[in-house]
Amino acid sequence: MWWALAALFVVVVAAAGAGYLAVKATRTVRSNYEQSNQVVPGTPTAAPTSWLGSHDPEARLHRRLIDAVRALRANQQFDTLGTYLDLRVELEQQAVMIDNELVAVAALPIAQRQEPLAKLTEAVESIEVAIGELARTSAQSASDQLARTLDGLRERSTTLEEAKAALDELDRRAEPSPDEAPGTAAGGDPA
Repeated sequence: MWWALAALFVVVVAAAGAGYLAVKATRTVRSNYEQSNQVVPGTPTAAPTSWLGSHDPEARLHRRLIDAVRALRANQQFDTLGTYLDLRVELEQQAVMIDNELVAVAALPIAQRQEPLAKLTEAVESIEVAIGELARTSAQSASDQLARTLDGLRERSTTLEEAKAALDELDRRAEPSPDEAPGTAAGGDPA
């Protein structure tokens, strides 16, 4: 009889553990889904999570903002260089403001959405263009920096080659010629 109670206890504990893991997994998935809906990671959004799969114009613009900010954050130069960091923060703030306006426009009656939606489409396009231009500028800056670094390496490499050639020349001068026997001076005289 006691073994039946022990078995029942094990089943209850296992079921409670499985339930706990299922709830935890569900919360994690939901949290990740909600985070993927944020235009700027860590900044809450008023946009419904349904916009991640919706074909409504506001939802598509919302996803374009997410993608634009994701591209902006993928560029490491925007995290390390002061000027670029300030621009990144400013663009992210503008993207959040546009996203909030998209949520407000989605609440309007359909007949009243056309004009504000056209303006917000232009705003999203402006953000995308600005991010593209910044990426090109930072790539050019990185390319210029790389060229300067490579020039410096080539200069040092040339200097090293010249130094090595000079050392080789000194070594050649210090080595006895094949005509000289060890222990003899130049001209064949014994030392």
